[in-house]
Amino acid sequence: MNNNYEQTVRLWDSITETLNKLSYISAGTISLSITFLGYMLSIGSSARQILHTPFVWGAPILYLLFLSWILLFLSLFLGIIVRLPNAWYLFNSHAELWFKDMAHTTTSGGAENYRSVVKGAKGDSYKYHLISTLVRNGAVISFVLGIISLVTFVVIVASDLTNL
Repeated sequence: MNNNYEQTVRLWDSITETLNKLSYISAGTISLSITFLGYMLSIGSSARQILHTPFVWGAPILYLLFLSWILLFLSLFLGIIVRLPNAWYLFNSHAELWFKDMAHTTTSGGAENYRSVVKGAKGDSYKYHLISTLVRNGAVISFVLGIISLVTFVVIVASDLTNL
């Protein structure tokens, strides 16, 4: 393999490693927020009332916590599956190397099958880049929005707790 291929694989590995770390942080943040919610429920009825105070459009502040969980779960899921489009592209971009024996087979359709595999692989590179970009950006954006909504929830609840 050439040097450009190795650099691309190293870049993909660093991106997926970063997104895997975001997945770990998302899972830890969800578990810590569940612990905080349990603490809030164990304090007493006044703390439970804080969770049901209206925040935006009359929705309880607890919905902000649920929104952060949904976004962090999305980040966790996308961080886990980020390797799938990379593997798909790696397979498809080097199909001509892996299926080169198909062109030399004795069957009548060997060369045509090989050409169709290579043509399909090269035509799918745009689709790969779109899916990969959506997965990577979706993981990062959902993580950032999940953390922002969780921090907003904690700040509002903590400020209400100090007023008790």
